[in-house]
Amino acid sequence: MMIQAGSIWVFLKLVAIGIFLFVSSPTASHAIANAAYVTFGYNSKREAKK
Repeated sequence: MMIQAGSIWVFLKLVAIGIFLFVSSPTASHAIANAAYVTFGYNSKREAKK
């Protein structure tokens, strides 16, 4: 898609979107995992099996 952009501005916007997704995806995953850990705690799986 970036190769066929035709314009340097479209190319730069696509690069910026790609960098944003590359940076924000692990951050969002960490935030979701951390919220689940804080909400349910570590021992909830062990207590559910009992």
